[in-house]
Amino acid sequence: MTNRPEYTEEPVVKNDEDYYKELCQDEMVKVVMMEGKGKGVISLTNYNKDDLVISETALCCAQNLDETIGKARVKCCAVTLASLETPSENLARVAPTLKIALPMIDEYPKPKYVKCDNHEKGCTELYASAARRSTGWVTFHGAICRGLMTPRQSAAYLEYAEEDWIQGGIDYSDTFNLVLHIFSIIYTGIRVRNETPEQAVKPFSFLISCPFEKFVFRYLLTDGKVEEGRSKEEVLAKALRLMRIIFSVDEDDGVLTEHRLSRLCGAVLLNGQERSPTSPWNCYVSWLKENGNRVDRKAVRSITKNNPNLEYSSRGQGIYKICSCFNHSCDPNLQVSYGDDNDETLVAYAIKDIKKGDEICISYIDECAPRKERQEQLSEHYFFDCICEKCESEK
Repeated sequence: MTNRPEYTEEPVVKNDEDYYKELCQDEMVKVVMMEGKGKGVISLTNYNKDDLVISETALCCAQNLDETIGKARVKCCAVTLASLETPSENLARVAPTLKIALPMIDEYPKPKYVKCDNHEKGCTELYASAARRSTGWVTFHGAICRGLMTPRQSAAYLEYAEEDWIQGGIDYSDTFNLVLHIFSIIYTGIRVRNETPEQAVKPFSFLISCPFEKFVFRYLLTDGKVEEGRSKEEVLAKALRLMRIIFSVDEDDGVLTEHRLSRLCGAVLLNGQERSPTSPWNCYVSWLKENGNRVDRKAVRSITKNNPNLEYSSRGQGIYKICSCFNHSCDPNLQVSYGDDNDETLVAYAIKDIKKGDEICISYIDECAPRKERQEQLSEHYFFDCICEKCESEK
C-alpha cells in the first residue's frame, strides 16, 4: 500500500446570521451555532409526527455522471432531474432483452420536454418545460452549453464525462460531476447574471467543507486497504486542467483554484443528498391500476418483480442551503424525502413529535446498523464521533 500523508486540516464551518435568517424567513426553523457541533437547526414551533417541517429547493443538483452520456444516458430534466423517459424506454434500458408490448401504452400520456435552444449546434440538454429551460440558462447552463463550446472545450468536456474518477478504490465520479455543475453555476453567475465572483461563490462558501485529500473511506474497502494507484492530488490536477479548458479560464483565474476545487469536492461529500425521482415505470404502474384490467395489472406486476431496477430512473445528488445544516442523530426526529411535484424540492417530515426549541436531526447513515459500524462510518465520512443518546446507551 502506498504511504500517503495524513491530512489533519479540520472541516471548516462558516456562519452568517443574516444570511440564514433570510433563508428561513418562510420556515418555522432557525439555523444556529451549537457548541461542539457547528451549525444546527432548531424548531421554532411544535410539530406532531408526520407533520411537514420544511420544504426547500436545491441550491444545486446534478445527474449521476454515468447516466449523462452514451447508451447509458437517462433522459431527465437538467434542472429538476425528473425523468423524461417513457415507460417503454425505461423498460428497454433496464431489461434490453425483454421485448414486449406494454398494455395500453398508446393511451398513456407521454412526457413532454424541450431541448436546449442550441441543440442544433450539439447541446443535448433537455428540460421539462420552456420555463425550466429559461431557469437552467440563467442558473448554470449559460456557462457550460455544449452548443457554444469550441472543439477544444467540447473535447475536454467529453474527456471529463468519460473519466472514471476512481481513486484509492473509490468511485468519485458523481462527486466530480456535481462539482463541475457547481462551477457552472458560479461562472453562469459571473457571465450571465453579472454577479461579482464573490457574489457567485457566496452560497457555496457556507457549506461545511473539508479538503478532498482528507477522505479515505476505508469502511467501503475490502479489508480497509487503500488500493495503490494515482493520488488524490493527481485526480484533482486532472479535474482542474479539464475544467479550465471547459470554462476557458487560465491559471490566474481566482475562482477555479486547486484549493477551491478540493474544498468543493469535500463539501459535496459532506453535504450531498442522493436524489432519485419517481421512475416513469412506477408512474405507469400507478396509472394502469386506475385504467387497466386485472390481466394487464398482473402482467406488469410480473415484469416489475423480475426487474427491480425499474423502480429507479434518473439518479443524482443535490445540495440544500438549510437542510445541509441538519446535524446527525442515530435516533433522528426528521426524515427527508421528495416533493409531490417530482422536482428538485426536498421535503422533510417529522418522524416523531418535535417540541419548540428541539434540535432537528436526520440520520446520515443507516441508523439500524450496529453501533460499531455506525461509529466507523461517521468517523471516516463525517469526521466526528457520535455521542447521541442511542450511541451512548449502546456502549
